[in-house]
Amino acid sequence: MKRVLLLLAFTPNIILSQNVNFCIGSCADYTGDRNEEIFAAIEDQKPDFFIWLGDNIYSKEPNWGNKKSMAEAYTKRHSTKPIASMFDVVRKQYAIWDDHDFGPNDADSSFSGKNISAKIFESVWNQTPVNLSVNGDIRWRMRNNEIALIGLDNRSHRGPVGTQVLGNNQLNWLRETLNMYEDARVIFIAIGSQVLNDAKVFENYSKFPKERLEFLNICSESKSQIVFLTGDRHHGELNIKYVNNKRLIDITSSPLTSSTHNPSKKEIRKNTSLVKGSIVNVNHFNHVIWDGESNLLTEFIDINGNVIYKKAWSLEN
Repeated sequence: MKRVLLLLAFTPNIILSQNVNFCIGSCADYTGDRNEEIFAAIEDQKPDFFIWLGDNIYSKEPNWGNKKSMAEAYTKRHSTKPIASMFDVVRKQYAIWDDHDFGPNDADSSFSGKNISAKIFESVWNQTPVNLSVNGDIRWRMRNNEIALIGLDNRSHRGPVGTQVLGNNQLNWLRETLNMYEDARVIFIAIGSQVLNDAKVFENYSKFPKERLEFLNICSESKSQIVFLTGDRHHGELNIKYVNNKRLIDITSSPLTSSTHNPSKKEIRKNTSLVKGSIVNVNHFNHVIWDGESNLLTEFIDINGNVIYKKAWSLEN
């Protein structure tokens, strides 16, 4: 565990450059040497930082609710040479979590070991400005110049399907944060489950329609370009939705090393927000670039470093 904490040493004053260049990814099941070369491909992009979008480890039942074994699960995942090298080169590592970092598959707030999982998460990802003692969860925010980053906790307050994902307290905190960052040009919001996918499948936010509508309305009130950074689905895609005439973007980046799965034809038909041609069904990560002016670009990059799909947006539109 000591090596991981050394690699992710806390940085009190986080500085983001005016031109932002970072990488994102999710679903990093430890499979031995299989697909580990993806971390070398990330390193080659020389990003300012990396954001882990959940399922960063796949904890097993003996780990759940046990401080020592949860810590050991992180140590095991971070022990391969490619990921250790990436940590050495990409010195800023930020994270959110999803069910497999949290506990059992599809777990919600009823999971009894959630506080232990949160404490281990906070200690491992200690560059991420989580304040567990104040917020009671792993939400976080940071701001520099015209860019803001927000990490949301989609597990600690999650109820049964159709109820809530974030809860009222976190929604109010998000509203407060967006008001605080009202002059930011771009606000990236990291959350484990897909936000804009309209198909009610798996753990997409669309399965919680009442809270999802409130969440989207809050985001649509922002003057900034809102970009959701999501994972979970074991395939990548882009979704765009206009809410109250406000363009919202969702970049889904999944998986890094885990197995890949295509969305069903039925899901694709149901998802009216899907950007045509954007589905990526191979292991990949995303490279996100903002030029400091008006241009935003995301590239889906495979384990060999090849750009397999890219999309650009103008902030003037």
